[in-house]
Amino acid sequence: MHELDDADRAEIRGLAAKVSADGDARLVESGLFGLEMPQKFGGGGAAFGELLIVLEALGSHAADSRLLGSVGLCAAAIVGAGSEDQQERWLPGLVSGQLAGTLSIGGLVGESAPIPTVEYRASASEWILNGRADLVLDGSRSDLIVTVASMDGRRALVAVSSTSAGLRIEPAGVLDETRCLDDVTFDDVRVADADVLATDAEVVDRVLGELADRACLAAAADSAGITQRVLDDTVTYVGQREQFGRPIGSFQAVKHQLADLKVALEVSTALLDQAADLVQEGDALAAVTVSMANHLCCHTAAVACGVAIQMHGAIGYTWELGLHRYLKRAKLNEFLFGSPQWHRARIAAGLAEVGWDLAGRIHD
Repeated sequence: MHELDDADRAEIRGLAAKVSADGDARLVESGLFGLEMPQKFGGGGAAFGELLIVLEALGSHAADSRLLGSVGLCAAAIVGAGSEDQQERWLPGLVSGQLAGTLSIGGLVGESAPIPTVEYRASASEWILNGRADLVLDGSRSDLIVTVASMDGRRALVAVSSTSAGLRIEPAGVLDETRCLDDVTFDDVRVADADVLATDAEVVDRVLGELADRACLAAAADSAGITQRVLDDTVTYVGQREQFGRPIGSFQAVKHQLADLKVALEVSTALLDQAADLVQEGDALAAVTVSMANHLCCHTAAVACGVAIQMHGAIGYTWELGLHRYLKRAKLNEFLFGSPQWHRARIAAGLAEVGWDLAGRIHD
């Protein structure tokens, strides 16, 4: 995210913080839904790193927003794989918030995730989708679902209307109340040629790789926002809460834990910035750095929430304080776009392939 100076970041972060609690309508009104989209479709033409700053601010408020699914993933898939006609058809609505979309990420960040199959029936000039996609972000709140599908041993990208016959959407059982996740079943869902984004193997593989990295960094940014928020709140609390006639923040055991979290936050956000830069540049080290950033950011957030609850004492466990909302969101982030085990395996495989010169590439 080197294109932005500190003033730019502060301005975007401040704007996102003001509107995040008021829902997506304010985000759209402020132009943040179109921040990264091409200007000819009503967007701002910004870089992905700037969108990550908004997602970080949303995480710091545990905000329930469709920004990631609708624009960060769905619109990005249409930009990357869609034709000019398809982009003109869907992008203005996604940018303006009049159309809600999402992406079924299954199969991109884990081999075990199911994806539907698609076959072409030449006699009827239509595509037929069958199968299942689990844990689709905002599935039940979307008008358009872009899904990864298997076709003749390779993958395809298909856009499906949520009102299509044979499409069934059921809520998934997750503890995080700040997000909407659904299981989507396709039962002979008919799709017109105009709704198939891409079937060319080279195009599909390239776009899906980019979308996987975007999703992983989005979870990392959200987690960085969580860590910053609970750390700030905890530092304030331990500076006010007294025991034995002195603030508990003066105790060495408290100071050391918070100092460790601060260091982990600085390192993880540096990795996040670097990963966003490498993804934008198409660098060979992008995939490795993305998984490093995701793994460290998400793990740090989960640890930070646990420490925050502990240091708030009994009040930390109450519903009124709300730290449990951040903890559940942080734990979901750890598995939302690839498990920690998957990211560790990806890091190991990537380092073996590109070499061990990553440390020297991290920006100061």
